[in-house]
Amino acid sequence: MQKIILILVSVVIAIIVFIWGASIYNSDFGDISKQNKFCTEEAKICPDGSAVGRAGPNCEFSPCPEINNILTQEEAKLIAQNECVKDGEVTSEGMYNENSKTWWFDANLNVAREGCNPA
Repeated sequence: MQKIILILVSVVIAIIVFIWGASIYNSDFGDISKQNKFCTEEAKICPDGSAVGRAGPNCEFSPCPEINNILTQEEAKLIAQNECVKDGEVTSEGMYNENSKTWWFDANLNVAREGCNPA
């Protein structure tokens, strides 16, 4: 009689362990596609000079920050005239360079101030 009870208890314990193991296997813990994914440590340089890395489930580059502080042509011309041109004048309307996010002006230069690149 004791052997039958021991066998029944062993069978019940085995069934409980089997059910518990099956539930863990079917959970997110056992699903490899739902586990954390690690992306390579690469960086993309944004137009404003900052860098972004890869993220998300597909390891795509994060978006670059938006640049909302673009100078108007009038503001850029005033800066060029007052800060860069020494004993001369800006002689043309500006041209905006989308790649470098800078304004370019032709100028009649006698001398350019340090830190200014004449066009």
